[in-house]
Amino acid sequence: MTLDETTEIIAFAKADGVGPSTAKKLLQHFESVSGVFGASAHALRRHGFSDRLIAGIKDKTLHTHARLEAERLEELEGRVALLGQLGYPARLARCPDAPVAIFIKGVPDLDAMRMVSIVGTRRASTYGLEMCRALVKELSVYNVSVVSGLAFGIDIAAHRAALEENMPTIACLAHGIDRIYPHQHYRDAVEMCKSGGWVTEFQSGTRPSREHFPSRNRVIAGLTDCTIVVESDRQGGSIITARLAASYHRDVFAVPGDIRNPMSGGCHMLIRGLEAQLATHGGQIARDLGWERVEQNIQMRLPLALEPEQMQVVEVLREKGATHLDELGFYCSPLGSRLSFVLLQMEMLGVIKHLPGQRYALS
Repeated sequence: MTLDETTEIIAFAKADGVGPSTAKKLLQHFESVSGVFGASAHALRRHGFSDRLIAGIKDKTLHTHARLEAERLEELEGRVALLGQLGYPARLARCPDAPVAIFIKGVPDLDAMRMVSIVGTRRASTYGLEMCRALVKELSVYNVSVVSGLAFGIDIAAHRAALEENMPTIACLAHGIDRIYPHQHYRDAVEMCKSGGWVTEFQSGTRPSREHFPSRNRVIAGLTDCTIVVESDRQGGSIITARLAASYHRDVFAVPGDIRNPMSGGCHMLIRGLEAQLATHGGQIARDLGWERVEQNIQMRLPLALEPEQMQVVEVLREKGATHLDELGFYCSPLGSRLSFVLLQMEMLGVIKHLPGQRYALS
């Protein structure tokens, strides 16, 4: 990506009035960021865009500031990805409040086949840290990428356990990629960039502040197939992340703990309220997600006369494993409203099975 292209993406993402839904509409009408900036105010107004948005796009200072950020990003060896464009993670793109642009450092595969977020309290107990390490080790055999927030406690324990198991791990930051917070985790963050990396929606120069962490949490939840809460009190940021994950139709797991420890209260609340599945072992999580299936030539077990649209579903389930109905709709978008009918046909043929939580998997 050239410096000019990076500049335009940053300017577009920071224009006043440009949010996720507006960005998608603008790109749909004008095909590219350059097309949006090249459109006249009349053309923008004709497509129903507000005067506030038009003023934001036409702001003459926008590209000046964006150019400085693009140059800084180049110095930092980072890059930017735009919602709906190549390089933007597909899972995150399906979230209604996905950032318009994200900044990336390192070599993270943001569309890896299997991604989990592991979150929890900063005041982790010995039990919590041990459970976190054990879960990561148990999940390592499933070719999983681990996502967390680089915070003290459970977050950094998850990152470090992933590094020990040679698993890709990705930190979601509540600030720009020109710094690491907390600074005590700088060496871990640098090590992560060898096979994973950092992701943030905040430009360089942005400092960590209280209001940025909930935004960071939605990126953690949106990047992954599931969120695992290891230890948390009832009102911790991990609970916010778990509930965001559920709102995105992602699986949520919680590790039970000592009933006398307040830091187990949030996990028990999620389990008791049926907001999370109880998690005791990485293998159990893998089974619940449909990852533990016999790896064999699936084609040998399929009826010989599947229709092309049925084969489209098979290919998605073969690659992704158990998949939520909404995700199938995303990956099989050409089927549109026929998807439910196709799935019913395939169930009757015994090709797929319907799992709890509106998920489907190959039989």
